[in-house]
Amino acid sequence: MARVYGPLHSFEAHGQVGKTLIYEEWRGRFYVKAYAVPTLRRYPSQRAIRAIVQFLTDQWKTAPPVLKPTWEALGVKENTSGIAAFCKYNFARCWTGQAPSIIYPADLVGPGTTLQYFTAVGGVGVVNLSAYWTTKAQKWAVCVYSKTEIGNPTEKEIVAIFEPNVGSPAAEFQVKNVEPGTYLYYARVMSEHGSITTTPLGPYGVDVD
Repeated sequence: MARVYGPLHSFEAHGQVGKTLIYEEWRGRFYVKAYAVPTLRRYPSQRAIRAIVQFLTDQWKTAPPVLKPTWEALGVKENTSGIAAFCKYNFARCWTGQAPSIIYPADLVGPGTTLQYFTAVGGVGVVNLSAYWTTKAQKWAVCVYSKTEIGNPTEKEIVAIFEPNVGSPAAEFQVKNVEPGTYLYYARVMSEHGSITTTPLGPYGVDVD
């Protein structure tokens, strides 16, 4: 639904009208174009990049303040910010099959908890995931992968990275915007020190409508 400020075609208009027109702004100028649905597919690697970046930015927000000066110092060396250094270092780790680390450099201390169970249930355009850790571990995460055939999951098949709920060893989460089809879901446990379990849990078959 378009938000209109002043008479239509006169002042400001943003958004779409009846799936026929789209009103936008470019460099201070307002214009209108025909409504169209983007045809670009969500390729697995694009979904993986979004999942990793989302997790890293969330981790930076909740990182203990005592750890941030190290990343800030690394950012100064690289002529960038602390969060940029944090994301760059850890994205490179994730994209080579490793786990991100809240400390620099990663010391690879192993996960202090294991995934007791992990389930995946398909719905209409979504997959609902449930996990239960053997112990409460607020700073441990589970990395979820989606494949179309049985095999060892790779970093380009990551669909989400989640933490347990605060104060609870259990977590429920959802992967959205999943195209219809049949998928196999896997999970690995990550430590905040850069370690990841080598043998994934799964696969769990999921049908998405």
